[in-house]
Amino acid sequence: MKIAVITLTRQGTKLGEELSCKLPAVATADLPVTFNNETQDNYQFHLFVPVKFACPSKSVFLNGPQIYPRTQRFSFACPLRELVAYLFPKYKGFVFIMAAGIVVRLIAPLLRHKRYDPAVVVMDEQGRFAVSLLSGHLGGANELAVRVASAAGAQAVITTATDSSNILALDMLAKKMGMTCEPLENLKKINAALVNGEKISLFTEVSLPEALFPENVNLIFEVKFNAPAWPGHSSAVVFITNKIIDVSSLGDTPYLFLRPKNLVAGVGCKKGIKPEEVIAALHFALARANLAPASVKVLASISLKQKEQGLLRAASQLGREVKFFTPEEIARCTLSFSQSTFVENTIGVGGVCEPAAYLAAKKPARIILPKTVYHGVTIALAAEN
Repeated sequence: MKIAVITLTRQGTKLGEELSCKLPAVATADLPVTFNNETQDNYQFHLFVPVKFACPSKSVFLNGPQIYPRTQRFSFACPLRELVAYLFPKYKGFVFIMAAGIVVRLIAPLLRHKRYDPAVVVMDEQGRFAVSLLSGHLGGANELAVRVASAAGAQAVITTATDSSNILALDMLAKKMGMTCEPLENLKKINAALVNGEKISLFTEVSLPEALFPENVNLIFEVKFNAPAWPGHSSAVVFITNKIIDVSSLGDTPYLFLRPKNLVAGVGCKKGIKPEEVIAALHFALARANLAPASVKVLASISLKQKEQGLLRAASQLGREVKFFTPEEIARCTLSFSQSTFVENTIGVGGVCEPAAYLAAKKPARIILPKTVYHGVTIALAAEN
């Protein structure tokens, strides 16, 4: 998680330099532009200070405002608004050492949605407070504020209701367990019910300790969800499952799904396949198995398809990784899978999607949807326990 620390005054710059010595930092030879395969705990900090408080060696334009690299920091000569607009889509988090009002006016035109906005923390230049200003949960600003406050000897200021009430918010639970919330627009209502002590029924296929939740949460461990069994007196209902559940009987009762990422989709396809054909086949298979697309964590196929652009582009559009396995690895998979003489004569193994799905899944795992054919694409689904 790459963080930009931006200062405005001499005292703020001094604090920023102190922070950069205490917090993880990376070399500043190049400005980072991608953040793939990073965990929330892997913080990397870049310091940006006004040029008048630095002695730059050379300037770097990087298709944006003029920025000067020097050892473990950058200095800037452009207007602050221009700098922030340039950096905003490139960093996962920001620490502004300046007045909160300045920051609010700077970032307001840049905000998109809580699902995408970066974490924003504001510090006073004396280093007394670190305020989580934006994306406290999903973006990680609350955790960032605590990290920065600890380094500076400051007080972290966190105003999200669940945190101030010492209640585990459902989006934080989802984040820590690698799950997805849907529909996201219902999250506010669910967390409000949680904080207000209203009755919440939480149906889960995932084992969770009851101590995680306050007394108003009724934790129900269910493998098969039964609509008539849903408590009618609940103010909200939460499901932790990879299954598609019919919630029509809930009426106006707010509901939320937390989708564990425990499904692997094995894919076999012909040469020259189009990405939309792969995606359509995947959705067809998921619908047949009554499973949620959000629970698919990875696609898998044979290494002969490593350069198949349709498959790669489909994975990119879905925001998923593709794992590839050699024909030898697939052949060594000793489980009983469906075989095709045509496929074996073509690529040397009798099947791809089923063994690839099984191999890519964290064990123990099982095939929950065998090979399903849809318009030239084969899909098999494996579930991790």
